Amino acid sequence: MKVLKFLILIASISFAQTSEDIAIKMYSRLTESIPATNSSIIQTMKGHIQNGDFLSAAKEATQSNDFYNIGLKNFAKSFTDVNNEGSIRMPLNDMSATIIGFTRDDIDFSTILSADTFYRLNTTPAFSIANNTHYESAENSYANLKTSLVADTISSVNNFAPSKAAGLLTTRAFAANSYEAGTNRAAVNNIMNQFFCKTMEQVQDSTRPATRVARDVFIVPNPTIPHLFQTRCSGCHGLMDGMRGAFAHYHFNERTMVYDDSKVHDKYSINATNNPTGYITTDDSWINLLNYGVTESFKSTLLSGKGAKSLGTAITTSKQFSVCMSQRVYKKLCLKDPSTTSEKNYILNLANEFKNNSYNMKKLFESAASSARCITDSEGGAL
Repeated sequence: MKVLKFLILIASISFAQTSEDIAIKMYSRLTESIPATNSSIIQTMKGHIQNGDFLSAAKEATQSNDFYNIGLKNFAKSFTDVNNEGSIRMPLNDMSATIIGFTRDDIDFSTILSADTFYRLNTTPAFSIANNTHYESAENSYANLKTSLVADTISSVNNFAPSKAAGLLTTRAFAANSYEAGTNRAAVNNIMNQFFCKTMEQVQDSTRPATRVARDVFIVPNPTIPHLFQTRCSGCHGLMDGMRGAFAHYHFNERTMVYDDSKVHDKYSINATNNPTGYITTDDSWINLLNYGVTESFKSTLLSGKGAKSLGTAITTSKQFSVCMSQRVYKKLCLKDPSTTSEKNYILNLANEFKNNSYNMKKLFESAASSARCITDSEGGAL
């Protein structure tokens, strides 16, 4: 059967390509590096491909140092780009290191926004919650991320209870992008961008309940358009303000993330006269309105809770999270966004496979890399 699959695949590739060419292409897409043709790993991958076993060939590549030190590192870095441009120019930090660590150690990725786990390195200088020197120094000295990353607990380094740790949502990098100044709405915006692959403009829907819209949102933002709040503003704020309560006790004070469960942070009560009848945040409760309107297909099952940990679980157990992770991997390996109906259906299949594989990110990479879509840039399916 595998030999038949190999023949089918080869038939869809130009005659100039050999099994060695396919091995090099697969390795390069996964690792973002060019291997020597006569290298042992390419020869091993070539043998798997000749036997029709493309998945085993991909697994060889994901065991390489290059996968962790270049390909996966750049993939992880794209999550930390505050401008949502997928930039890999960001330095290594606790957020990207944790994504790499979860992938390397086959940890259930549906816990990436709720676990009391982050990754640091066994290098000097030591990790600090006050700066990023630890990670930047390791990256600049070309530390081997496959062997030097070690798991640690978020609660221990931040001196708060494990129940307040929420995976990537309580890393220093995410906090710096989400909890500094502002109103913590940036946290929801960043979640939409990075873990749902959607902008707030794409998910805004004024048919959602506006019961959680806060007092700082003008009820009449433009006197010349009296119904603007109902037709536009509430479409974003209904969703954002419903979720941002989860971060009511978090702040970033220019250097470190601060958690204070004794009170709701003052930023939640600014400009209260803009909308005196608006919602007053009194605790870290949140509501999830994703199952309404244009985002109904996100299929969230957890619709309310308290704190960032439970919100993180609501995000990662929704259908859209799996779709987004699959879309990100597809774009990295196939070098394009899914646009055709066939490609979008393939993303849905990848997402289901990701979920059925206990949200194993490494297996998601291997499955996508061994697909004819990425090997041949064709419309063929997985082999």
